[in-house]
This record gives sequence, structure tokens and C-alpha cells, in this order.
Amino acid sequence: MDEIILAEDVDNYSKNCIVKFINDGIISLPIIWENDYDYLSKIKVRNDISDYIIRNEREKKDVSPDQPRQIKRGYLVILNNLSGRYAGEIEIVRKDLGICEDRNLIGRVDESYIGILDLIKGGDIVEFDRR
Repeated sequence: MDEIILAEDVDNYSKNCIVKFINDGIISLPIIWENDYDYLSKIKVRNDISDYIIRNEREKKDVSPDQPRQIKRGYLVILNNLSGRYAGEIEIVRKDLGICEDRNLIGRVDESYIGILDLIKGGDIVEFDRR
């Protein structure tokens, strides 16, 4: 990103997110949480980013599967034990994935900030703002 232009009526929250990115290189995403994952405050994006998902640098974790459900753009998910060695990996979904058995929904990006997902690249730090 080379330039940021602010128009009138940009709310203070958005201005603060922009300043945090400029000063610290951290991308803030407001998340509406489904489940309580207190330990989860930010991720470092893996360099092997795809068009479909933004993945964190993996930390193996035991996660029991939830009911299969539609996984849509903007969802924050954790891979469960059905995903084998990837269990515990956090993903932010860029494109609808359909019904998934190996992903548990833990939150979703506030609708107003979904477009930011297209700008995230490998190596970025993404901080989750609790809503």
C-alpha cells in the first residue's frame, strides 16, 4: 500500500486502525465471536497464503469437531482433529468453502471490514479486536 486517503465521516475506530497499521504494521480486524477463545488475540500470517484462506503459523492443538456447517467469507475458524496434523490452526476465510467438517466456527469479521481480507499478505500480523 503506497497511500491512504481519508474522506469525511471516517469513524475514530477506522482512523485508529489505520494509525496502528502505519506505526506498528499491525492489521486490526474487528471480530464478532461465536465461542470464547480468550487466548486468541492475533496471528502471524503464513507466507504460503492462498486465495481461499489466510492461515496462521501453526500450533498443534487438540480441538473436538463441531457440527459441519457452511464456512463463508469472513469467518474465523479453527481446524479440528478431523484435519489431522493441522488441528489447532486458525484460518480467516477469504472465499466461501461450502460445508466443512474439519473446521469449527469461532467468529466472523465485522461485515464493514471484510474488504481488508483481500489486502492481507504473507508475513502480516493480524490482531483480533473483540466485539
